[in-house]
Amino acid sequence: MRRGNSPPFVLSFAKLSMSTFSLNLIIFAKNLMKREIFLPQYDFRTF
Repeated sequence: MRRGNSPPFVLSFAKLSMSTFSLNLIIFAKNLMKREIFLPQYDFRTF
């Protein structure tokens, strides 16, 4: 394996991990908003 092949792979891997992380963040935020809607307000605040 050549040394020149390493940086693009690392870059693509970082990009992929960042995109999956942002996707998980979006899903988590959506679930949080859904929970806030469905649960009573005081329940959400204590949680």
